[in-house]
Amino acid sequence: ETVRLRKPPSQAIALTIEMIAAAQIQVGQYTAALLSAKRMENSWRREEVFRRIAMAQAYAGQFQAAEETVRRIEDSARRAKAFLAIAVAQALVIGISMMRPGNKTGDVSAAIQQYVEASGFQVVREYTGHGVGRSMHEGPQVPNYGIAGSGLPLKPGMTIALEPMVLA
Repeated sequence: ETVRLRKPPSQAIALTIEMIAAAQIQVGQYTAALLSAKRMENSWRREEVFRRIAMAQAYAGQFQAAEETVRRIEDSARRAKAFLAIAVAQALVIGISMMRPGNKTGDVSAAIQQYVEASGFQVVREYTGHGVGRSMHEGPQVPNYGIAGSGLPLKPGMTIALEPMVLA
């Protein structure tokens, strides 16, 4: 039996382009996904695809490329939210890079705070990262702000959930 599309051809084409872009994002073909998004007529949907590409680039560690992609978003509110999301992703990567034996929890906290504030955002001070063991929330607490060289020393085998939280 033949399945017929009930959507006008232009909507079907737009949906197909968006599906192609989504597949390209999934396999890391960001340049191809950008080219696909540029072909989309609906600016809101196109900007949503740009946002998804930027987030994929950020989580792949391609932060400069992610920022360039976000600059393509014309709507200022959506662009600001995308920059905020990239800052959170980068703060997490920076925090993870500081999780080495011999460093202290304050080293991790200070690195996160320094990056977030240099990016023009603020860290949330009410909630922290934390140790994970027999229960979900254990010590040590790892806030998103701190003083380098302070806190508990990190040791091999420690399991810590970093939770960068950022405010615009």
